[in-house]
Amino acid sequence: MTWEALNAAAMILGYVAMLGLIVLVAMVAYLLVDEARRSYRQCRRIERVALGKGKRVPWRVFLLSWCKEYFTSYTSLRYRGYVLPHDPRKPVRRGW
Repeated sequence: MTWEALNAAAMILGYVAMLGLIVLVAMVAYLLVDEARRSYRQCRRIERVALGKGKRVPWRVFLLSWCKEYFTSYTSLRYRGYVLPHDPRKPVRRGW
């Protein structure tokens, strides 16, 4: 192989690696946005069950509950293998 062929191969490999990194960053961003959307919906469900349809809590209270709901999905309990009482992604039912 000549140096020109090696340079061309290295350039192609570099482009493939950059494309892989871009895809990886896009996947992580999608997962974070998806988790935020799910926790937002879950907090709205909790709010609707607790207060009744059409009523809302103040935005500060909602923001705190949303943050709590968002970050509970990344607790170390899940990584250690403990199971939460219910999956926070499922809708809230009055039976819980």
